[in-house]
Amino acid sequence: MTNTLPPAIAPSSFALRAVSRPGRSDWLLLVVDVQLDQVIDEIVENVRAFGGQVSVSDMTGRSIPEVIEPIATCARGTVLLIRGLDGLSDEDWHHIDLLRSRFIGAGTIILLVSLMTAGRISRSAPSLSSWIGGAMWTLNPTADSVSDAERIERLKALRRWAKMTDEQVIRRAKDGSLPDDPEYTEWLILLDRADLVAP
Repeated sequence: MTNTLPPAIAPSSFALRAVSRPGRSDWLLLVVDVQLDQVIDEIVENVRAFGGQVSVSDMTGRSIPEVIEPIATCARGTVLLIRGLDGLSDEDWHHIDLLRSRFIGAGTIILLVSLMTAGRISRSAPSLSSWIGGAMWTLNPTADSVSDAERIERLKALRRWAKMTDEQVIRRAKDGSLPDDPEYTEWLILLDRADLVAP
């Protein structure tokens, strides 16, 4: 991660990515420089619309143990949005990085931070940075959501990958035999069948 702005993304597109990545200890970072309450409400609404379970934690003024606890106890399959992290210092992030083993097995963690804080994480929490990898974006409420053309191309790619049709995926989701790979979650969401996503 650098101090260069990550790619822009709309709240609905970001929510889709969060819900379709139900892996353990999956970390995403969102650089936010707009009105945060409105942003959070919009992301939460979209995550729930896509069938995801989501909660929000405000860490403003909290101690390191208080920051760590909700992350360590976030259940797999749950999305946790964390705000109020911009007051943490480089030393704080280094401390959190050293305790990263407590986060193994957690759900999907989303850090809502400023660009300056993203830089601190990059400098002082190299392990967390590696977990985030390329899963970082800059929120832009006016950015285009997933276009119809992108949706069609992504569905084609998923069909080739799984050698299955949309109908087969829906049928297997209904009878409970669909694998829990994140690609299948994304597939169902792109088909507007988030109601079939396993909890």
